[in-house]
Amino acid sequence: MAAPSCGGFAIRVGDEFNDFDALQEAIKRYEKQTYISYWIRDSRTIDAARKRVQTVFRPELRYYELTFACIKGGRKYTSKSQGKRPNQRTFRAECQAAIKVRARRDGQKLVVRSIMRDHNHDNPKETFHLLPKERRLANMHLEEVKDILRTKPNTKILQSHISKQSNRTILKMEDFTVGENIPEAMNEDRGEGTAVTFVKRSLAKEKTREELGTELKEAKAELKKLNDLLHFAELKHDVEQGRLVQENQVLQAELRRIQMQLNRELGEFGISSSLPEKPLEFTEVIETLNETPVDESLAIQSNFSISTTVTYPLSSGDALITFEDEKVAQKVIAKRIHFFVVDDYRMEIKAFPIALELVQNFEINTEVSKTKILVWDIPSCFSPEQMEDKLELGFCRPTIGGGEVVSVEYTPETSTAVITFKDEGVAEKLTCQRAHTINARKDNIKVKVSPFLQGNLKNLNTYSAMSQRTVLLKDIVEVIAPDDLQDRLEIFFQKDSNGGGEVQNIVYAAKKKRVFVRFAEFSSPSMTNPKAQ
Repeated sequence: MAAPSCGGFAIRVGDEFNDFDALQEAIKRYEKQTYISYWIRDSRTIDAARKRVQTVFRPELRYYELTFACIKGGRKYTSKSQGKRPNQRTFRAECQAAIKVRARRDGQKLVVRSIMRDHNHDNPKETFHLLPKERRLANMHLEEVKDILRTKPNTKILQSHISKQSNRTILKMEDFTVGENIPEAMNEDRGEGTAVTFVKRSLAKEKTREELGTELKEAKAELKKLNDLLHFAELKHDVEQGRLVQENQVLQAELRRIQMQLNRELGEFGISSSLPEKPLEFTEVIETLNETPVDESLAIQSNFSISTTVTYPLSSGDALITFEDEKVAQKVIAKRIHFFVVDDYRMEIKAFPIALELVQNFEINTEVSKTKILVWDIPSCFSPEQMEDKLELGFCRPTIGGGEVVSVEYTPETSTAVITFKDEGVAEKLTCQRAHTINARKDNIKVKVSPFLQGNLKNLNTYSAMSQRTVLLKDIVEVIAPDDLQDRLEIFFQKDSNGGGEVQNIVYAAKKKRVFVRFAEFSSPSMTNPKAQ
């Protein structure tokens, strides 16, 4: 059935609207012209459309496309009721009338694309105002109902008053629908969504709201206190962090200074130090050739050979195994995965070569200086300049065996000083007596003297350590005691059927244990002195 003509419809195909609100106003006018209520059946928002369409839409449009369908559109309702909820009704009558709207290509306006005006049902003017959508109250009338209901008025009188004020048809006071400010879930439920029910519930909850408001204020006050405490703690933390940063910067600067000094000395391969005292014994005689004159003050010379050892940290759950034959170890590594069974538990153990760090060997040739002494255990009671002057004056006196001083190098950080004399033999006389007292006006400075050693570094050898007979075993599951598991691993890798051979040594790191393994040269066992922590 075609919609009645009113001398020009409020909406036509091709009409454009600047925003969604203007479109809704036109739909409302069209509903009053045709006495038909429409609802949004299908829609796609502009946010969803941006995923497919590369167009910038105005946010006021809200929708990319939407379809307003007749209230009786959709499939016809077929009741499946068993009589438990009688008198169920529906507006659905498979009506095809609809208005389709889509955003323009430039995304600036909404355009009416098509209108289906034919309905398969009657549109009586007399029943249009009885539709639920037309009986909804506006917000202003709803507030008035709330105020009047506080006085508990007569329901029929209130029904008549609201009907006149709102120009809406109200069938029963307990049955008219509410405005847009009612929650959507209540608006859809016609039995629970009446204006009277909603207002009564609102009044019943006012006291609860006041109580919640009081609790909310108290909670906000408590939250403010907690925020203040947190802010104070953060400030305190920032101050402490700033202090630690400053201390760290000072320590870093000192570390850089020491590192630069160490690099400078190592770059020159010169070593000047006071070695710890060690007990020595006579071992051999050095013959003097006839053409070489004998010097009673011949300097004492020493030769130190220093070599570094390699310590390997073994992680928890791993094992190191050393075979007597290098070929066996390489065969175990080449196989990579070994299936190891312990009490019906089957595990896959992986074998890897062992990677070690660089190793260095070097020699230090030292010689006791004839003209220099090392003064140590110097008290820090004067400035560096004053202390150098007092040391120079103190050790130039012949009464204690001193002589003419060439230079004094005082280091306050280590409380040591190196004094160089012009004549040879002075240093030997002073070192015969370990403790000396220097007279400095009213104060006597007690210091200790040792021979000054000067030397050089030679035969520095750096090489990459390789362990061809040792294998690293990983992914070991500790299903039995660590000692028993280590014994079974040794037995497993001794068998030729498992690709193994004679085992020289094995170390297993149990759970929650740190094991450090020391490697020596090939002439010694590959692993010695394992230390577990």
